[in-house]
Amino acid sequence: MNGRKNMKPMKIGVVLLALVLAAMAIVPVVSAQETVLNNAINPMYTSHHSIQTDSKKQVMTESEFNAYVASMQSKYGAEKTQGLKTIKTAAISYPITSNLVYQNAWTDQLVTGPGGISGSSNCALVLYKASGTDPQGKDHYFYYFWTSALPKNGFNLKEFYSELQLTNANSRLISYSPSSTMFANGQPVTVSSSTVFGGTTYSISQQFMLNQDQVGPMSNSVNGYGGRFGVMWLGDYGYAQDLSGVMHVDIPSGQSLTGTWTNDLTAWI
Repeated sequence: MNGRKNMKPMKIGVVLLALVLAAMAIVPVVSAQETVLNNAINPMYTSHHSIQTDSKKQVMTESEFNAYVASMQSKYGAEKTQGLKTIKTAAISYPITSNLVYQNAWTDQLVTGPGGISGSSNCALVLYKASGTDPQGKDHYFYYFWTSALPKNGFNLKEFYSELQLTNANSRLISYSPSSTMFANGQPVTVSSSTVFGGTTYSISQQFMLNQDQVGPMSNSVNGYGGRFGVMWLGDYGYAQDLSGVMHVDIPSGQSLTGTWTNDLTAWI
């Protein structure tokens, strides 16, 4: 009798265990990607890409660059961000130049997250050359940086930058702009550089809108031979943001100006 009485709770326990296992079997499977997005605190995605540049290897003619500018104006002039409102970002435009001649341009595009779910950016690096050679027999070049970044699907921009490391040891970075960190929410920021030799001024300048947060040179930016410069935006912003920068370089006349151009984009929730 005692043995039979003790068997009843055991049977009940077995039944309950079977019910629990059956319930677990019908729970939908969640993919690894969805788990990260739904359960992680501030999920973050970063994209990073580098391109080798050479002033004497023509990548984009001036007419090809003009076509690229038109496509970027079309894209960003009517782009909807997060489905909330239309962003009339400045899009890429031509910097104001004096006595400079278009030489070359390189473009890049980044996407962050699987399938580009969190954000994207378009980037351009444009090279201009002074129309004259200085008294020391050097050519002067001006690089113009442009990036427009766009978050998606409830993500915010965290940071993005564009950087050029000179790789010809005879090339010298003379100056860059912006040269310091700036906070100008909803205000225009101007980047510019110029030099004078032979009684002629050679210059470049551009203005862009800093919608929110901060912009400035990367901490490893440095003038001099084999120098490097990067312009970075840093913040927490849910809409499109543009970025511009310029750098002035000289090199012995006739030599090829080479470098490693790197772009980076990070978006998070």
